[in-house]
Amino acid sequence: MLSILQSTDDFLKTAALAGAIVAFFVGLYQYKQAQTWKRAEWVAQEMRLFFGNAHVRRALVMIDWGRRDIVFPTEAPNPGKLLVHVTDAMVTQALKHHKDRDIPFSQEEQLIRDAFDHFLDGLERFASFRAAKLVSPNDLKPYLAYWLHNVRMSEDGDHRQRLVQLRRYIEQYGFRGVQRLFEDYRSDPLQPATRSDWWRYDGKASKTL
Repeated sequence: MLSILQSTDDFLKTAALAGAIVAFFVGLYQYKQAQTWKRAEWVAQEMRLFFGNAHVRRALVMIDWGRRDIVFPTEAPNPGKLLVHVTDAMVTQALKHHKDRDIPFSQEEQLIRDAFDHFLDGLERFASFRAAKLVSPNDLKPYLAYWLHNVRMSEDGDHRQRLVQLRRYIEQYGFRGVQRLFEDYRSDPLQPATRSDWWRYDGKASKTL
């Protein structure tokens, strides 16, 4: 009889221990899920602020388009707005290193540089989050990968010299965090739309980088 009671007691203790272990891992899983959700919400909020910045939006237009009318804000002594017909060549000139220029930057060129500086400063901030392990490349990829690929993949002679020059600007003015973000997606390029699996973004289709 004592043997039966002892066996029952041992069984109950083992079951209780197993239940506690299961409860621990379930709780751990739920905690990690909650943390992942909170991080995703935080990243989304940071991206809303970034892409909502008017300077950043102008930079994105200049990344996507080689010729576009853009309204820039002007400061003292003549505060207001200035409509500029921005071209690929204008952006290329504006982003040259100041030591490579024989003449001062025009007002329009200064406004173009300001827009890109806001854009790159924002990317530097995300790179610092990445370096501190607050976020991962996968957290940032839905928001930034398109723009990083757009700049990184541009080549000379394709009427996108402004983006080639932007890479030089990033290098010459020491935006090292932006360069590290480029490396995060080096082997994970956007898929060409001619592929049947063009919607995938897993880096398996292209090894051309």
